[in-house]
Amino acid sequence: MKSAKSWLFVLILLIGVAYLSIRYLGIESKESLWILIPAILLTVFPGMVVQLWYTQKSRGTTIELEDSQLTYSKDDYSVIYTYNDIEIIMCNKTASYNTGRYTAGLERFWNLQVFTNDGQTFFITCLMYSDLDELIAFFSEKRIDIKVNNGSIGFKNSKPTNELK
Repeated sequence: MKSAKSWLFVLILLIGVAYLSIRYLGIESKESLWILIPAILLTVFPGMVVQLWYTQKSRGTTIELEDSQLTYSKDDYSVIYTYNDIEIIMCNKTASYNTGRYTAGLERFWNLQVFTNDGQTFFITCLMYSDLDELIAFFSEKRIDIKVNNGSIGFKNSKPTNELK
């Protein structure tokens, strides 16, 4: 799970730096906490919040992909769509995704927002399917229009504009 690794790694790193500074540099633990707590709040906490948000959004949801159709199920609700029933897919990810820049543990969180011809919208999150790039390639093979929305990892239900790639 790439999304959890980014913020979890930074959390462990920050705690390690605090421990080493107390142990070997002689910095008092109170002073170390004044540095550690804001660093955690700015770099780790946003990733933890989004992890919980994505977990809540993904819970109870399954998507089964077959050659000619997909089945979307959430709790007791289930619907089958052919790939012709999908109007457009919007790929929502942070602007820093795959750039090498770290932005508060959020860059590994992204989702695909699927808009169907009957007006329904559903999400496929990075927690539901570990390789969304592979899924995008699959949908592209099915000739589904995919737009990239860099800068948003949320779950709004508005269709993409023509300005997106």
